[in-house]
Parts: sequence; structure tokens; C-alpha cells
Amino acid sequence: MSATPSSSSSSSSSSSSPLPLPLQHVSNRVIGTALLGATLGLSLATFRGASALHYTSSMAATFPMCTVAVLAPTLGAHHLLGGTGETYPPSVSSHAVGGVLGGAFLGTLYRTSPRGAVPGALMFCALAVVTGLVEEEWAGVRERERSRRLAEVLDVEERRLKTVHYDPSWNRS
Repeated sequence: MSATPSSSSSSSSSSSSPLPLPLQHVSNRVIGTALLGATLGLSLATFRGASALHYTSSMAATFPMCTVAVLAPTLGAHHLLGGTGETYPPSVSSHAVGGVLGGAFLGTLYRTSPRGAVPGALMFCALAVVTGLVEEEWAGVRERERSRRLAEVLDVEERRLKTVHYDPSWNRS
């Protein structure tokens, strides 16, 4: 199930960021994975008693590269499967295709032979499908929260209108 942003949220997102929605999607993932990679690199360096700069910079660069390698085919599959730039998040099947293609590419690079394609595809397909399920659930949570807030605002406005009493004598000059 793809969540489609409402007209008020799409106008607010376009005014808050000059990037189109697909680029926002990519940039959010790249920044998030770079921070995650830096944090995990620092933790690993501390655990191993090694150079923090080496591990932190290496993992902070590797995580976003893997993200882009999987996310590019995901967005391509989303487009080919009939999704538009306004429907986000991409479907779980788009994530599966992206995970297989990106994982095969990364597995081949890692093992420096085509034999790495299958393990890489399996691993990144699983990661991408879980990411797709989490994104889909998060979009549903955001939509439910948005609906709840709107209902509260409308309820408050309705109560306010009921408390204002109209007196016909106000119109007399």
C-alpha cells in the first residue's frame, strides 16, 4: 500500500525543501546511513582498540554507497511498476527488486567475481524488504496521526462555533 500525500502536505513539503520527493527520499536515506555508519565505525574502533578515524570514515562512506546501490534500482522498479514521484513509500515489491539488483551488484564487487552475486542479492533483498515493510508501516502511522490531529482541530473548531452565540440585535444600526 502506497501512501499518497495530501495536497496540504505536498505543498508544505515542497515549500520546506526545494528537492523533488524522490530526491528527498534518497537524500534522507544517504544522510541517515552515513550517520549510522559513522556511529558503528566509531563503536567498532573503540571495541577493537584501533584508529577511530579510519573505521569511522570508512564505514561512513561505505554505508551510503550501499544505500544508493540498492535505492537506485528500488526507485527504478517503483517507476516501472507504475508508481509516480508523488506516491511514497515505494512498494515492498519495488524494494525486493532493488535489493536483488543492488545486492547482486554489491556482492559481485565484494567478492570480485560473479559468484558473489547470489549471496549479495539474498542478503540485500532481505534488508530491502524489511526496510520496505518498515517504511510502509511508518507511512500508515504518520497518516493515522495526521488524521487524528485533523479530527482534533475540527472538533475544537466545532466547539468554538457552538459557544459563539449570534444575537440578531448586533446587526441593527
